[in-house]
Amino acid sequence: MWVWLHLFLWSVAAAPVNDAVFADILTRYNRDAQMPLPALTPRQRADMLSGKVLQHLERRDDGNWWVAGMLVCQCTKESLWLATQDLHFTSQDDAIEANVSMAPHQASWYALLDLPRPFSDRHWVIDVWDNVTLAKASDNVFWEHPWKLREGGAELVRPKVERGEVEGLDLATFDAAVYTPINEGAWVFIDLPDGRSLIAYHLVTVVGGNIPDRLVAEFVRRNMENQLRTLESRAIEVVPQHYRSGHTPVLGVNDAPVPFY
Repeated sequence: MWVWLHLFLWSVAAAPVNDAVFADILTRYNRDAQMPLPALTPRQRADMLSGKVLQHLERRDDGNWWVAGMLVCQCTKESLWLATQDLHFTSQDDAIEANVSMAPHQASWYALLDLPRPFSDRHWVIDVWDNVTLAKASDNVFWEHPWKLREGGAELVRPKVERGEVEGLDLATFDAAVYTPINEGAWVFIDLPDGRSLIAYHLVTVVGGNIPDRLVAEFVRRNMENQLRTLESRAIEVVPQHYRSGHTPVLGVNDAPVPFY
C-alpha cells in the first residue's frame, strides 16, 4: 500500500506545469521580490515551458534599457545556484575582479572590464545580497540574489590599487577607467512543481561615455541564450562532480549550506 501511495504522490508532484500554474508562480514571485521579473505573455510562458530561452528587452519609464533572460531547466535550483555562485566557476576572463567586503548573504565586488580601443575601460563596485526573507516566506521555493551599484565605489578600491592588492591592475589603468553610472539586477532561482527549476538573469546597466545604451543592451540580450544554456549544462554535468565532501560549503539563500552530492 505504501509503495503505491508513494508512486501516486510522486506522479502528482511530477505532473507537468501548465500555464495557469506557471503564471501563478511568476505572479507570486513578483509580488514579494525586491527586483521583480518582466510580466510575460501566455505565448512567452508556453515557449519557456517547452524549453526555449526568453530574451527580453524593454525600455523602462526612466529611459534605461532592461534586459532579462529566463530558462526552465532540467535540474534543481540548488545546482544552478552553485553553477553561478561557486567561486570556482565565477571568474571572468575579460575582467579584473576584487572582493571589497564579504559577509554571510552579502558582499561587495569590484570589477574592471577591459574594452578595445577607442573605448575607455569601464569599472564599478556592486553590493550584492541574498533575499533571505523571500526564501523563508516562500518555504524555500524562491531564491533571489540582487545587486546594485555602490555610489562612489571607486574611492573604496583606489587604496587597494595603490598598495598593489588588486592583481593585474595598476593605478594608471584604474584612473583612466570610466565608472558606470547604473548597474543593478538580480539572479533568480525558482523551484517548479514538476521537479524542474527556473533560472532568470535580469539587469539594467548604463556604461556611460560614448557607448550607446541600446547597443550595450542588445549585446547583453543576444548573449543570454548562450549564458543560460552554459549554466544549465554546468549545473547538470559539472556541479555534481565538483561539489562533493571536502569542498567548502556554499551557503544557500535559505541560510543553510547547500548539501553535497
